[in-house]
Amino acid sequence: MWNRVEVKQRGKVAFKRNYGPSLLAAFVLLFSTGTFLENGRQIFLRVEPYLSYDVSVMLSKVFLLGNIVVAVYAIFLGHVLEVGCCLFFTRNQSEQAEPGHILAAFHSENYMNIVKIQFLKNLKIVLWTFVFIVPGIIKMYEYAMVPYILAENPGMESKDVFKISKNMMMGRKLDFFVMGLSFLGWQILSLLTLGILGIFYVNPYIQATIAEIYVSNKANALQEGYIQ
Repeated sequence: MWNRVEVKQRGKVAFKRNYGPSLLAAFVLLFSTGTFLENGRQIFLRVEPYLSYDVSVMLSKVFLLGNIVVAVYAIFLGHVLEVGCCLFFTRNQSEQAEPGHILAAFHSENYMNIVKIQFLKNLKIVLWTFVFIVPGIIKMYEYAMVPYILAENPGMESKDVFKISKNMMMGRKLDFFVMGLSFLGWQILSLLTLGILGIFYVNPYIQATIAEIYVSNKANALQEGYIQ
């Protein structure tokens, strides 16, 4: 079982050892699902009351089109990049990972399997969130290991990927949540620096730590025999 202090320390060492590529991978991961458009939409909602009707309608159409474009981008590019970044940070835990790992999923003959499983993961989380917020959050943590499992096993069937992720996170969801809270101070500092600290330190630090958690979960899964 992993310990929060230990995985954070190992994550810090791993990303500092390979700083430039780690920074790149974390930056790509930050934009892998089109969150930049969501930020733009939030700004638009705040200023909309001060805009003229014509400008408001035009911008609404732009964001509608943008949402469609981002959905397509997220499904076929963004979520695949997420798997590639997870591969990078997983490899970087024990070796000097290369930036090429970020694009590895696109070169895989199992590209469409990655697209399908990542789509199903996000669909399940959204549907559970519609039922109630708490089940959606639980599913989000339950499936947290999915992109890491896919990174190393791109051809694995969806039912096996979800089952393994569920087993890996069983009894560890609260620990994972607390681990996220432990970065709150860093994230506040990142906001105070307009995201600069996040780009150059906090984001790669977080992603390297999550990769350490996956490696620990994987070792435990191998020991318990529910993955081969």
